[in-house]
Amino acid sequence: MRSILRFLLILLAIVFLSAFHIGLAFLLPFPWSKINIILTVLIVLMFWWDSGFIIWLSFFSHLIIELYTTAPFGILLTSGTLSILLSFWLYKYLFTNRSWYAAGALGLLTIFIYRAIYIMAILSLKFFGLTQILPWQNIMQTLSWELLFSVPAIALLFFIVSRFSRRLNTSLDHSALFKV
Repeated sequence: MRSILRFLLILLAIVFLSAFHIGLAFLLPFPWSKINIILTVLIVLMFWWDSGFIIWLSFFSHLIIELYTTAPFGILLTSGTLSILLSFWLYKYLFTNRSWYAAGALGLLTIFIYRAIYIMAILSLKFFGLTQILPWQNIMQTLSWELLFSVPAIALLFFIVSRFSRRLNTSLDHSALFKV
């Protein structure tokens, strides 16, 4: 019974996260609507949970987003899931520091990876003749706005959550290790 309840709560959280991302994209004015809520929340959760489960959350949330996008099916799903997978590897082996600036730097790299995979997927579709136009100006403009708004949002969200969480507060972790 407990595992069924946990599964339903996770499913509800994925649907809520995807709906929040879509809702903010439609409600906020132009530059503010380019914030990537899914990547922002998933990166903070990556630091919180320290688990590969975050990749599955990314997969299913991007699957829901994929149903409402105008891009060819699979581009957002692939780029979102692979970018979280690569950022999880970077988190495990490169960004071992749990600080707001490490979260911001990981967010910056994740958005670059996300857009790089997105561009490669669009180019592969163009190569096979499955798409006609390459919206370079829109992609670069979206990348710029995402970096401008999502990276500070990741750092700020991590900073706020770390002040109220024992799991993310680095001063509490180190003080217990070096106590005499």
